[in-house]
Amino acid sequence: ARIFHWPLYIGRTVSLSARSPKLAQDAFTFKEAQYQNYIVNLEEQLLEKQRQIEKLPGFFSALTISP
Repeated sequence: ARIFHWPLYIGRTVSLSARSPKLAQDAFTFKEAQYQNYIVNLEEQLLEKQRQIEKLPGFFSALTISP
């Protein structure tokens, strides 16, 4: 008997039969894709925050070391 349950959100357990390695591999790939998507979203948010900071007046002049 094959038991397979897609996770609805990150952290949800995935139930698998030990006799279905293909389904186990697919579940791992699906879970991996969820985490990759989560990381990409975080990176995009970080880049957007960095762009906002760089638009602030005096940002680059504050980084310049005066002789």
